[in-house]
Amino acid sequence: MQWDHKPQHRPHHLRRRDSSEIQPYVDGRLHLKTLIFHKLSNLTGHIQPAIAKLKNLTVIRLSWTNLSGPVPDFLTTLPNLDYLDLSFNDLTGYIPPSLTKLTKLNTLHLDHNRPICSIPEAYGRFKGSIPDLYLSHNWLTDKILKSLGDMNFSVINLLQCGIQLGSGCPLPIPVL
Repeated sequence: MQWDHKPQHRPHHLRRRDSSEIQPYVDGRLHLKTLIFHKLSNLTGHIQPAIAKLKNLTVIRLSWTNLSGPVPDFLTTLPNLDYLDLSFNDLTGYIPPSLTKLTKLNTLHLDHNRPICSIPEAYGRFKGSIPDLYLSHNWLTDKILKSLGDMNFSVINLLQCGIQLGSGCPLPIPVL
């Protein structure tokens, strides 16, 4: 196993380069500010609720893995979260409207997942700053046009979203 975590130098950061589970590495590490599991193809299953115990987290990067299931609502219990990257996974379903309650969120990456159907109307009313929003390469319905029309985003990436106005969410989409 390789570790980028060196308690004597960076006690608030955990970066895993080889793991198939998250929970064993977050249990008991309530001080963590950064949690990175990146490019781990053997990391599968749903995003673990144990992450919600890490109230000091400012950065979560669970990208380029094989995590599946919905984007979890419990992420909104992390009051200091500034950067959330769940890109390049197999996440499905709908995006929780509650993510708009993360007042310190500056960047939200949900790009390159399975069908994430509509953007909640709440995304037109973020509670804090307006985050950079990356949603490319997902299947989105027409609700995104209604909910984001009046927001002043610095970055919003909707490339290759397969937007089909009025078509609803075609779960599941076959993989080509």
